[in-house]
Amino acid sequence: ELATPTGVALLVNLVHEVVCFYPPMVPVVVGYGAGSKDFKVVPNVLRIVVGEPLDYGLLRDEVCVLETNLDDVTGEVIGHTVDRLLSEGVRDVCIVPMFTKKNRPGHIVKVIVDKEDVERISRILMEETGTLGVRIIPCSRYILAREIISAEIDTESGKETIRLKVAKDSKGKILQIKPEYEDIKRLAEKLNKPLREVTKLIIENIRAIKSSEKTTNNENYGEYRKLQKLEDEEKDKSN
Repeated sequence: ELATPTGVALLVNLVHEVVCFYPPMVPVVVGYGAGSKDFKVVPNVLRIVVGEPLDYGLLRDEVCVLETNLDDVTGEVIGHTVDRLLSEGVRDVCIVPMFTKKNRPGHIVKVIVDKEDVERISRILMEETGTLGVRIIPCSRYILAREIISAEIDTESGKETIRLKVAKDSKGKILQIKPEYEDIKRLAEKLNKPLREVTKLIIENIRAIKSSEKTTNNENYGEYRKLQKLEDEEKDKSN
């Protein structure tokens, strides 16, 4: 055995999280303890590192990435599979072009799912694509907290309500704000204007609102002036 009952009891009561690697930290104290039993493969030594955490303001998340290779299905089948997976609540789906054996063109389907959905989504992948196997890759990732808020903007047809996706770190600092694509598309069709022009209109409207004004759900707009960054990105794309 590699642990005594007393050692296991200590771990169960003192440990809050099990990780596969050291978290970001500055080591302060390192301690070693050697056992009396000699193992042939590994040294019988326990190391404990005490450190001060480095807080970068990011959140941790545990997900799984499902992958499968396809080289004998049509684009229509792949497109339908993506729609089906998204409707089933997966985190994300992407399709990567590739060449398989004998230089046949194919695609890699990558799906990000919660751990509890791995078997269910794997079954859907097999049913929809006919693939014979799905790779499962456990994955840790850093993420930002996301929140959808509503805001009213002025347009030539009157006031319109749009949704904004707000990304914050663990300290509440806003790092990104972006209008929801479906709302931009809806306004572009309603106003009969290009999508980029409507995006710029939305950004200018929101930036013009003073910090004392609020969104329809009473969120303060002071911090939302970070939309300047998004506007600059849109200008770079247009150039």
